[in-house]
Amino acid sequence: MLTRWSTRSSRRTVRSATQRKSGCSATDLASPAPPPRHLTAETCRALLRGPGFDFERDVWTLAVQELCRAYYHELFTAHPGRTRMDWTAFAAQYEHFVWHDDRAAKLVRAAVPDPDDHFAPDRLTDPLAGLGRVGPRMLQRRVRAHLRDSVRRRREPRHSAHVAVVRALRSVGGVIGELYNGGELPPAAAAAALRLFSVGAFLSSGPPPLRMEQLIALSEAGVVTFTGPGTTVTTAAAPSAFHASSPHVRVSYTARILLDARLPDPDLARTADPLLRSLLAAGHISEETAPDASGRPRATGAVRVRDGHPLDTAGRAHRTWYLAGPEQFPHAGTDAGFFRRNDGIARAVLLNRSGPTRLE
Repeated sequence: MLTRWSTRSSRRTVRSATQRKSGCSATDLASPAPPPRHLTAETCRALLRGPGFDFERDVWTLAVQELCRAYYHELFTAHPGRTRMDWTAFAAQYEHFVWHDDRAAKLVRAAVPDPDDHFAPDRLTDPLAGLGRVGPRMLQRRVRAHLRDSVRRRREPRHSAHVAVVRALRSVGGVIGELYNGGELPPAAAAAALRLFSVGAFLSSGPPPLRMEQLIALSEAGVVTFTGPGTTVTTAAAPSAFHASSPHVRVSYTARILLDARLPDPDLARTADPLLRSLLAAGHISEETAPDASGRPRATGAVRVRDGHPLDTAGRAHRTWYLAGPEQFPHAGTDAGFFRRNDGIARAVLLNRSGPTRLE
């Protein structure tokens, strides 16, 4: 987004979902979301052993199924007045029809009369999908409408099903994190996991509703201007200025200050972190690669890992070095994968009697 004084960019050019108000965290649901039923570590390991494994087709599809189940479980059990059948009857049919989009959609329409209560995964990952080349005023209205809808769904108890989706994302993300940190995912699958499950960070790490409302007010006042999906920023001709444009908007903008507020994709080769840069230059860590469409190895941007330990350029694991992540955004007071992973690292460090590793 662009202000009169600064340009601020997010990866999808739309703000992440808001956090709920204090006392209404993502764990305060009328009915807890069930644990993963289809996307388990055992299921993933069986799929990994199968021929022609494809992460997006085989695993992400199960993840979306889990999100749908968590959403409708919360809707049916916490808000039965907005449904036309009980959860047990709906779940039995939904499980049977889930792989048939038309039949599942027909069941949802029959059981959930209000279209606003239907779960739309695409609305989470790409709320401006289908946006053509529009004028700046239309874009501002679309983004503000999305922000208002986000605030409404995160703040009002009647929309607790959307919070159940965030919790389910953390749950299935924990399963994938277990496989990733254990080095069980092949490079291509690991890269796809990082890309697809990053949506969990967007949905669970947003600002509180008040900040979102303030952002809407700043937009309405003309102080903040949203630049659009796929925004690119370059240096402009004027001194100390930045030029922002989107392929979906018929205008471009210039500002004097750039605030980069994205959750960036992993890119080890271009990292600005001095520790990672020095370790990479010395060969103590290395970048993961995966085959592209032509079968040639392509850097994924992630650090090569085996059983939670980084690999050097020769493929040797540093047994006394540990990597924490990737994990879904954690919330205090929860048994999030991020906390479990760090607890595991702390135990391993305390049990290690070999002393610190000296780098030459």
